Amino acid sequence: MKQKLLSVLLVLAMALTMLPTAAFAEETGKTDPVVAGYGFLWESPKENTTLTGGFKPGNDWMGETMYVAFAENGLTKDTNLWFEVTAGSDVWGCAATADGTHNMFAFSFLNRTTQWEQVPNGITVGESQSHAEKYLADKSNVSSVTLKVYVTESAFTSESHDVSGLTPFFTKSVTITSGKDTMEVEGNTSVDTPAITATTATLHDTRTEEEGAIADADLCKNYKLDTTATGTIKIMAADLREHQNGDTPETMGYWVGISFAPADGYTLKYKDKDGEFQADAEDGKVNYYWNAKNYLSTGATVTLASFQGEKQVGEEVTYKIDFSGVTLYEAPPTAGTLTFSTLLDAEVADGKIFGKAPSSLGKFEVTEGTGADAGKITVTGTANYISGWTEFNGDTTAKENDGHYLPIQIKGVEGQKITIKGANEKTLTFGEDGSLELVMFLDKLTGSKFTVTVGEVEASSKEVGDVYTIDLSGVTLLPKAVEGTNVESKPGQDGSVGTVEVSKGANKVVIPEDLSTGTGAGKVELGQMIVKVDAVADNKNVTVSNTTPAEVSNAIKGTGSKIVEVTIREVNDADAEGTEKNLFNDEAGLPGNTQITVTIGGLTASKTYHVFCIKDDGSVSYYGYKTVSGNTLDVNTSHLCHFAAVEETEAVKEAVKTMAVEPNTGLEGSAGGTVTPGSIVVNSAADSGAIGRKVTVTGLTAENVTVQIAKPGNTAPAVVFNIPKATAENGFNVNAGSVVTVWNGVVTFVDGAPSNPPAASAPYTVPANG
Repeated sequence: MKQKLLSVLLVLAMALTMLPTAAFAEETGKTDPVVAGYGFLWESPKENTTLTGGFKPGNDWMGETMYVAFAENGLTKDTNLWFEVTAGSDVWGCAATADGTHNMFAFSFLNRTTQWEQVPNGITVGESQSHAEKYLADKSNVSSVTLKVYVTESAFTSESHDVSGLTPFFTKSVTITSGKDTMEVEGNTSVDTPAITATTATLHDTRTEEEGAIADADLCKNYKLDTTATGTIKIMAADLREHQNGDTPETMGYWVGISFAPADGYTLKYKDKDGEFQADAEDGKVNYYWNAKNYLSTGATVTLASFQGEKQVGEEVTYKIDFSGVTLYEAPPTAGTLTFSTLLDAEVADGKIFGKAPSSLGKFEVTEGTGADAGKITVTGTANYISGWTEFNGDTTAKENDGHYLPIQIKGVEGQKITIKGANEKTLTFGEDGSLELVMFLDKLTGSKFTVTVGEVEASSKEVGDVYTIDLSGVTLLPKAVEGTNVESKPGQDGSVGTVEVSKGANKVVIPEDLSTGTGAGKVELGQMIVKVDAVADNKNVTVSNTTPAEVSNAIKGTGSKIVEVTIREVNDADAEGTEKNLFNDEAGLPGNTQITVTIGGLTASKTYHVFCIKDDGSVSYYGYKTVSGNTLDVNTSHLCHFAAVEETEAVKEAVKTMAVEPNTGLEGSAGGTVTPGSIVVNSAADSGAIGRKVTVTGLTAENVTVQIAKPGNTAPAVVFNIPKATAENGFNVNAGSVVTVWNGVVTFVDGAPSNPPAASAPYTVPANG
């Protein structure tokens, strides 16, 4: 909703580097570099020099410096570049590799030490060489130079800089004029999009004092913007009070706003519902207010553009507005009555209490009892295991520094006392806002409960106020997690009682009481169970059966794999030697056809990984493959064992073609995914004018393959012949009703049956023509 005031972020400042280091733009997935600007500075740049496109030179640039600036998002990290400058008959060359952080490369003809990998004949590089010579000043016949930029497969060096066979992606003639600078902009609008900044808009209740106006400072707490997520502005405001907005018509609501300010020399306009850009404030800003109550779950968007007069400059910019950090004010209860709720980040200064965000402690839901259950407060959810939280009580030796914690807010009346009793007892007093923000240590509570009593409890007093009991038996205390791994929920496929449900949110494990039959009605909660995902530090010690292809076994044990072990066991369940037992046999799998999802972390983005399950006996199952976009991948499984994610190599890619693929793993190659690498698929189509139907085969790797054509119901082969792979792929004619089987290689038959055959297709029945 367009209302009155608003302001925000996005400063598109280009980070530059100086001589002699190469520096380039952040990785964005682009493959073709995009140049935004280039030029030549005759003298060292003066203070506050600005290059075309808004770029800034470094403070250590020399004279006779050329530069090439890449567009924002215009250069992929780790791209190898070669800059070649031809001045008359002289050829200079400079190598660089994009580091994903900077976007400009600059090089001076006066720098003769580490700047250049290629220099003209007769010019010597080295520490002893003078940097004061005017190279181009001495070449009066040079009025321009030719600049070429190449992408190279590997980084060039002073010994290896051959551009034969390469085509430059950027070629320009750059004018050289004594005492003057040449600065050009390449056609890239992103570098010309002016910066936009944002701040919170001023809140003001336009009612009169007689109408109940609230002072500006009391309208909310911790009012600020969070712009850490790219393209999103999160508005933070705690206990936001309803007040009147100043526009006409004047409207009551829970108003928050953002004030967007343009770069110097520009004005901002916002896009209205008809897609037209409209001006707002006289100072060139665009000011937005929203009634947050209407946007808490849906959010909003704002589209802005910078203008000079009536001309738009650069691209339009769209922001998502997130209101999840806004909490609405609730009136305090009457004296003697308390209300309880989960403590949110927005309700504490800087979003932290004792140095930690409440949200980092877990996910909780607080429910207040009513009627006969009034005074009973139920807390459910999950509590994360927190290590080394010395700020919790300021004592580095205290045992409360490690464990589980509940962030909770209690609201009462200013000046009222309450007494909290858990493992310890403490009396607190409500401040002027009638609320108390607390963190309770859960690991020492008796019966997973603590009490809050209205009024100060004294040993000699028998009269105290109402007593509230906070029950945390429904809170799951998560075990100490291994970074980069977790276990998530996948309900039993048959919906039976005999299932294990592991949930990242509720993290509840439900197990049949009678594990031998899987039909018991009793259930054991996670309080008696441990779900454990451990990273395996030493891959080479993992037992792998010798029936596993050697290429796969070597890859699993190599440095290019990440292995985790998943177990579910009962608390304190260990044999006499202290060895913990996995609750479920990995061969039988989980009860009730249950699947869980295992997340394997620590991977490298954009690489392809093949996933294997390694059981206790060393046997290996293939689960499929995936190219990861981030640093993790998820795999569905019904077994609790070791899971290995192995970087793809040609050897691994070939080896897995001989392995069966587990179904429903959620990876490519399993049921429901893409075709397994190397799997053989037989199909057919009517062939006009020919006898029978044309059968085609895909997924072959061997140059010669074996085809068996049998009559339905006849186990002996009717016809067996070897044909080239190309023939099978292009098609051959077979009578309708025949059964076709294809082997990936030449097969020897003994007594009518294949002997030690390679992988084969499933028998395919050729349908009738139609």
